[in-house]
Amino acid sequence: MRIRSTGFTYNGRHSLTFELRITELATPNPEAIEIRDKVAHMDGDYDFSAISGRQRYNNREITVKGYIQMERNTSQFQTKRELTAWLLNKGWLQLVLDYEKDYCYVAKCTSLNFEHDIAKGRLNVDFKFEAKPYAVNIIDGSEVL
Repeated sequence: MRIRSTGFTYNGRHSLTFELRITELATPNPEAIEIRDKVAHMDGDYDFSAISGRQRYNNREITVKGYIQMERNTSQFQTKRELTAWLLNKGWLQLVLDYEKDYCYVAKCTSLNFEHDIAKGRLNVDFKFEAKPYAVNIIDGSEVL
């Protein structure tokens, strides 16, 4: 999916602070947790996946790809340091995507990779967030997948 003019807010800053242009953003549905048990001498098995009243899910992975168009005199190394300080090792914080302004994910950044594209004068950025399975409605606190 190509997203031209979107961004996100995390750790009190918006991605446009760094002039990060997002080219791909994926928020796949979380995987359901299956709890099954077999009993000797019984056909089939028991499915306890929703025994607590609702289905449970694993955390989801949100991936973001984009780039920063570097100015001629701008240090890519300094930009990398600033992005790393903003995103990594911050724990579980609110992640708000521009196209889902009424919802937030509770997420933490788990990886951050850079690639220098000297020919285009870009710093390509690829990072991943681990997020709780449900997005939380900022207005009423309800949870949705």
